[in-house]
Amino acid sequence: VGVFRQALALDPASSAAHFNLGMALREKGDLTGGLPHLPRVLDVGGPYTYTVENLTLNRGAAYDTSHNSGGGGVFCCGEGTACKIPSFKTRSTVVVDDVVFTNNTGDDGAAFYSLECDFDVKNSVVADNHSHADGGAVNLRFSTATFDGVTFDGNEGLDGGVMAMFDSSATITHSTFSNNTGGQYSAGIWA
Repeated sequence: VGVFRQALALDPASSAAHFNLGMALREKGDLTGGLPHLPRVLDVGGPYTYTVENLTLNRGAAYDTSHNSGGGGVFCCGEGTACKIPSFKTRSTVVVDDVVFTNNTGDDGAAFYSLECDFDVKNSVVADNHSHADGGAVNLRFSTATFDGVTFDGNEGLDGGVMAMFDSSATITHSTFSNNTGGQYSAGIWA
């Protein structure tokens, strides 16, 4: 921890030093101290359509001291990025094509967390993401999702190694689930 604090003193803008300090504090059990150093990769919301394509979302982190936070790769909230409960007012749409979500962490849905959003995910890889609660890779709340040609591999979560769904629906075609782990419930989908 001390080495990473020294690195930040020398270069306060160093994303590597922030990430390493955040992870070190997290591993010591200091989530509150580590949170400001562990940013999400994408944080979107509002009544818009977002397109994410041809990239890798790697090592994003989303932790909160309360439940229902996640989306180390993508956090989407239909009403905006600060919401925690559904408003039933607006929806966001996120279109994902040829994206690798890997090594993301979060409380819920480490690769992506969706509250009142619609996800269309195709030709992508969702691998080695880890959450401490609902949905190792994906958490859907009052949302819809379509997955086509998606590989889910090596994801881990307490409830639903790949995905947890609450008042949501998902359509999954031509996709692969392998080597995923769920602690209390399903290693695949918990709905």
